[in-house]
Amino acid sequence: MSFNAEPWKSIQTIYAAILRHPFLLGLTDRSLARESFRFYAAQEALYLREFARAQSIPAPGAPQNDWIVMFNEPAAGRRPEARTCPTGCLPARWRSMIGLRVQ
Repeated sequence: MSFNAEPWKSIQTIYAAILRHPFLLGLTDRSLARESFRFYAAQEALYLREFARAQSIPAPGAPQNDWIVMFNEPAAGRRPEARTCPTGCLPARWRSMIGLRVQ
């Protein structure tokens, strides 16, 4: 068995349950209520903002300069998956879908 196949096999039932989750099913077949998507998108934006802040906490104690940069990049908005601006986390098309002002 390959290096990648073994971990995937070990979580096969968990992964199948994830794929059957009503939210994901609604996203894929376009039956998800707009309000459910709006709530998810807002929660995701808040999570990413707070995660970026939390990731910068260890920066002052980092022993190397490149580690300081690594810890602070998300909070500075340099990594797209962890921008600090909640609406900046989403493409303009999604922002308009959930009722956020598109800049």
